Amino acid sequence: MPLSPRRLTASLAPLHSPPPPRQPPSSAPQKTRRATTHELIAGGGNPSLSRQQRLGERGRAPPAMEYVNPLTGFRVDGRRPNEMRQLKGEVGVVARADGSALFEMGNTRVIAAVYGPREVQNKGQQVNSKDALVRCEYRMADFSTGDRRRKPKGDRRSTEISLVIRQTMEASILTHLMPRSQIDIFVQVLQADGGTRAACINAATLALADAGIPMRDIVTSCSADLNYIEDSAGGPDVTVGFLTKMDKVTLLQMDAKLPMDTFETVMDLAIEGCKAIANYIREVLLENTRRLECQRDH
Repeated sequence: MPLSPRRLTASLAPLHSPPPPRQPPSSAPQKTRRATTHELIAGGGNPSLSRQQRLGERGRAPPAMEYVNPLTGFRVDGRRPNEMRQLKGEVGVVARADGSALFEMGNTRVIAAVYGPREVQNKGQQVNSKDALVRCEYRMADFSTGDRRRKPKGDRRSTEISLVIRQTMEASILTHLMPRSQIDIFVQVLQADGGTRAACINAATLALADAGIPMRDIVTSCSADLNYIEDSAGGPDVTVGFLTKMDKVTLLQMDAKLPMDTFETVMDLAIEGCKAIANYIREVLLENTRRLECQRDH
């Protein structure tokens, strides 16, 4: 059936309609969010995964990695499964503190400063005037990890670790010899690669010894043992504090459940690590004493 001119014009009208006008490009640059190192690790390197997929139902990253390479037998950071991190300690790094120390465990670096014993500033904080009041403040530098997110001062994790360090140090300090006095311990993580609590305790021990604070024994700590990548992937973390001469455990923290046979093996490894760290700390203090004697003689 032939179309009338009016119908033909109506049917061809959409073909001759002008194209829609183009929108001018926006001058404002489009903001994109870069995935942090922690998110890339937890998400297997894929920043497009949602936070729920990366962290799992309980807020922890699923253990989707092998900590020991089955081909080479080495861990992610190049260590053998039972190999300790390299240790490095130095005392007297803060000039105005009564005692200070810089302690490194692998890539984790911690600085500690001790002030005291001195007069108690807030009398209400001292419960027993016959013992010294020990205070501790723990902080992580904003540049200590790959995640540049600024952490507020006094957050829950910092408060918890400050309490752990203080209680561990109180088990070693002879507080009854310094009544009505106060000892302040300041610890800051400069670079974090796992095992920060253990490194903080070891740095605080060195700083207390440098300040001449009387102690029952050298308290050391060792984590069995995750670096930053392994910890971000949700692996178990066990931290032990130990008095070597007294053969006494002063700290035990676990962030995951372990079978009993595995736990006993981990505890033995951590205690052996604490003993090795105690021997190293004694060497650092002895070397510092020799250096001071040489300076006095000259």
